[in-house]
Amino acid sequence: MYEEALRSISEAAQAYGVEDDSVVRYRSRMRECGPLGYAEGGMASILVRTAQDHRADCSRAVCRTCDGLKAALTVALAGCRELVDMELAEMVGRRRPRRPRLWHRFAGNGR
Repeated sequence: MYEEALRSISEAAQAYGVEDDSVVRYRSRMRECGPLGYAEGGMASILVRTAQDHRADCSRAVCRTCDGLKAALTVALAGCRELVDMELAEMVGRRRPRRPRLWHRFAGNGR
């Protein structure tokens, strides 16, 4: 699983001209801050900016990039909500809180 992911990411990074010294810098920051939190937060931030930029530039009715960004944003939003729910559960001492009212607004039902 990790071998395939590393190979795929490495190939894509090479195609986009990612330099090893940049990777080394990020790995150093990850060691200081914790790799998962830094990587997830950084990736979500970059994903959101990329999605916003693409949405502003894209005028196609059907766009594979828009579809891919939508899927990635769906996963990012689910992960963010899950983290918030876990934090809330720890704060109030419950195993799993009900969905906060804030989620309703972003779920598209306008409540």
